[in-house]
Amino acid sequence: MKKYISIALSLLTLGAFILALWQNVVNIPSYDDYAATLIFLKNHYYHSTDAIGKIRALFYPHGEHYIVTSRLSAAIAYTFTGSVNFTALVWYQNLYLLGVFVLILLIMREQGVSLFTVIIPVSLCLFSLSFWQVSLYYWGGVQYYTVFFFAILSLYCLNKADENSGFYFPLAILFVAMAILSFGNGILVLPLGFFLLAAQNKKKYLRIWTGFGVLAVLLFLSGHHSGFAYKPAFNPEWMARLLFTFLGSFLYVSPQSADWKYINIVVCMVAGMGVMYLWFRLLFAGYAFRNPLPYCLLSLPILTGILIALTRFDSKAAGGIAPRYQFFSACIPVFLLLIFYENIKKSKKPVILPVIGLVAAVWGMSFRNNLREIDRFNEEIVQNFRQWQKNNTTPLVYYKPDPSYSDALAWALSTGTYTFPAAYQKLGEGPRVAKGR
Repeated sequence: MKKYISIALSLLTLGAFILALWQNVVNIPSYDDYAATLIFLKNHYYHSTDAIGKIRALFYPHGEHYIVTSRLSAAIAYTFTGSVNFTALVWYQNLYLLGVFVLILLIMREQGVSLFTVIIPVSLCLFSLSFWQVSLYYWGGVQYYTVFFFAILSLYCLNKADENSGFYFPLAILFVAMAILSFGNGILVLPLGFFLLAAQNKKKYLRIWTGFGVLAVLLFLSGHHSGFAYKPAFNPEWMARLLFTFLGSFLYVSPQSADWKYINIVVCMVAGMGVMYLWFRLLFAGYAFRNPLPYCLLSLPILTGILIALTRFDSKAAGGIAPRYQFFSACIPVFLLLIFYENIKKSKKPVILPVIGLVAAVWGMSFRNNLREIDRFNEEIVQNFRQWQKNNTTPLVYYKPDPSYSDALAWALSTGTYTFPAAYQKLGEGPRVAKGR
């Protein structure tokens, strides 16, 4: 009976997540959609008749990242349909989230974890609205979901690679390349893979991985363009505040009042310090060498947090609770559950029930509060788009009034590459009233 209850509750969580997507996804470009998708299609794909030129355009750096999977997915959609539908692309990108979920369950089962014990908290962590900017908008999710999907898949294949199953190692090389080309933190798989292979004493594969890693880093840096033209002097205190807040942001529920936000951020900081302590404790206690795959999986979001803190330290603690980053931190409790499952199972107290209760409470509060944030954000996108239609000098991205965004959108509308849904044309109708699919 417990198995059926676990499956039913997990399906309910997934169903609520899908319903939230269905009610709130909008077929309107926003933020990075202009530079990463529309400008790419206009300048580097539509106007290029040379196949080599089209392929080369996929690999142009986007700020400090490579976003090949994002561009490739949009290019394929455009090639086959002659247009870009952001709603369809959002549903497509969430398939990678489902892939991450399945991969984690697969790894847990192979590590001896009872899936019916952990499937509820894993579902609550991954099918959450805490990272709604990643789930509902193409400019976020297709990069964030794909990089972790390919990163986890690469580490999984490395762990399986041995002399008797040689095809796993070439797959690991392929998937780490896809991770690097999906988003900036994909490069972290290279040192993590090195650690995993060294801990498992796979010397033959370690030499090849090291050579590939050096080559990949050189190629990565050769085409790298910094996205940070101006930064204040480095401040370690700001970095620490961002880092610890990020590491504990899986407990952030987006409170409405300023006082509760402050309290919630402090809770996240304290939790983040605990995560950092456990990470070092697992290393120095020898767990990382006895079972390197779970440790490398946990290290992936932690090292991502360190990268974010180093590059965006000036956003301080607020940067640690940005919804676009919370998908990465949402994986931290999942990997901690994998690592400490044996301790939970051996405990004489029913530890898993309080864990599920805490995760469910965070999920519920976050779900409710973030629905309000999504409503406000979608209404802002619709109203801004309408204002642009009346006056095309209206900045499409408020913090970056780039005229090339307006040119790309005008091109997309005139060529039929993108069609603004007629339902949104009516004043007073918000996204939840008229979906415009």
